[in-house]
Amino acid sequence: MSLWLAIAAVAWGALAFGAVYEWAWWPLLAFCAAAGALGLIRSRGQRDRLPVVLLGAFGVVGLAVALQLVPLPASVLRAISPATDAFLLQHNVPYAALAPSGAARHALSLFPTDTVHTLALFVGLSLLLAGLAVSLRAPTVRRLAASVIALAVLMALIAIVQKATVTTGKVYGFWTPEERGDLFGPFVNKNHFAGWMVMALPLAVGLVCAGIARGMRGVKPEWRERILWLSSPAASAIVLTAFATLIMGLSLVMSLSRSGITAFAASLLLAGWAVTRRQAGASRRRAATAYIALVFIVAVGWAGVDTVARRFAAASWNDMGRRLGAWEDTIRIARDFPLTGVGLNAYGEAMLGYQTTDLEQHFAQAHDDYLQLAAEGGLLVGIPVIIAVFLFVREIRRRFREDADDTTTYWLRIGAVTGLVAIALQECVEFSLQMPGNAVLFTVLAAIAIHKPAGGRAEARHYTLRGMNGETR
Repeated sequence: MSLWLAIAAVAWGALAFGAVYEWAWWPLLAFCAAAGALGLIRSRGQRDRLPVVLLGAFGVVGLAVALQLVPLPASVLRAISPATDAFLLQHNVPYAALAPSGAARHALSLFPTDTVHTLALFVGLSLLLAGLAVSLRAPTVRRLAASVIALAVLMALIAIVQKATVTTGKVYGFWTPEERGDLFGPFVNKNHFAGWMVMALPLAVGLVCAGIARGMRGVKPEWRERILWLSSPAASAIVLTAFATLIMGLSLVMSLSRSGITAFAASLLLAGWAVTRRQAGASRRRAATAYIALVFIVAVGWAGVDTVARRFAAASWNDMGRRLGAWEDTIRIARDFPLTGVGLNAYGEAMLGYQTTDLEQHFAQAHDDYLQLAAEGGLLVGIPVIIAVFLFVREIRRRFREDADDTTTYWLRIGAVTGLVAIALQECVEFSLQMPGNAVLFTVLAAIAIHKPAGGRAEARHYTLRGMNGETR
């Protein structure tokens, strides 16, 4: 049940316009919390599989964000964060009116309502991560990955058809977004669609590599044997997944998101590096490497090399696509609020007083999630986040040491980690993970990356790629 709720969360988050609207946001949070809670309940007898230290670090992050919401007297606020007091005196009328009498109180967050929403989502996603990490088994990981890939193909087809036929500026042909955006697929912003797809794509690549690793084992290095193997159910499943990957890659390139295409290329390079290091047998390495190269070549070639080249050539690299000014203003915010930040998700409020460039539009996001986190969280949130990331990476390293090579679990873990790295690269110039739907997929990949199959290596060896006929070998 927890698996299907997690899949429902991923699907709802993606198809409901990234779940950016309140009517979509609350059901998404409910799906995540329920899936995580059920996963923890189901696995309550297997606490050894729960990365307690890592989850404790996430708890500290949540506590740090909660501290940004504690109402403080003006005198205390001024002592802890003078810039917060100064900003509120200029931009918050009730606070400024009460400040002379000493009755003014306010949280460290400039906009507590949005910080509460972000904290609620963080708690829900943390529950989802914990529940999946402790409850996933080798066969359910594959089922989860296959569901994400099927959803990705559906989204890719929606995007391709919409780009070819719909010119009304409406998502699905009927929904008019509340804010302007460069629509693509079910997302209001093409960069956010690319961010979602760049996380899902490596998972599909991992599933294909797993199929090659397991399916070609025992096949004699003769053309006749290889051709005969291609007619097997296992090979049919690999071909189907490989075709799905091509459709996903094509949709990503057709979005013409420069950050997405760059992250896509980087993820394939990382996958190719993993293949050359881990695929056993020269024939399997050649097959997997050729497939990875083919994905990029076909996607770019089909979308149009000239079109992609013009898109990159049109970029204003001197100011990083009009982002440089926002980054400079964000650095100023981080310097003025070094200890406590302006509050998670309160960046847009802070920019009302700090934005100095490109005043025709309001930068509600920094277009660099690392800079924005520094401005919103300060050291209060930043230090726990760094510790949590360190522990997360350490947990992934442990899981790789426990995995048996050339198993489906191993290659799906490779795919999940590659997707996390790819989106981390895109976040240097975008804010895709601020879309709740994207954040859910990120959490699912994180759970796949750190999950510990019951039985360790023995179970990992037992479960391999299922063929179209449902057999397990």
